[in-house]
Amino acid sequence: MGHRCPTQTAAPGLERLRAELDAVTARSESAVLACSALTRTYRDALRRTCAPVLFALLDATKEALAHQLSRREGHFVPEELLDRQLAALQPPDEDEPHVVVPVSQPVEAQVALVTSSTPRACSAEEVREVSPRSGGPSPAGRGPS
Repeated sequence: MGHRCPTQTAAPGLERLRAELDAVTARSESAVLACSALTRTYRDALRRTCAPVLFALLDATKEALAHQLSRREGHFVPEELLDRQLAALQPPDEDEPHVVVPVSQPVEAQVALVTSSTPRACSAEEVREVSPRSGGPSPAGRGPS
């Protein structure tokens, strides 16, 4: 069953995802990794990579999200967790590479929106430590096009 992870608990998992992004980029491959990354702190941890990172923010009502959760079989996130996740959500700021994805669109349109917004990879020299709240400068081309 899913539960909200405090930042200390989430850090190792976020580091594993960030390391996987680096490994995928080193192999000249691409990947889609899914996690909630509800807060700026979590997203900043994932952005400390050379991989092109784009966050997809689902644009949906609470009712639409609850309906989707109710249709999932064997999923680890119970419906009761939805209120807590929505309360914890810090939508991405303008300086965070992201795209807003309307869930009312067909899946094909959602995928097209995300793939057309995907940023390019940066060199290792362009990777910068992201400071809390400021987000730090983002290398050219890492944001959505």
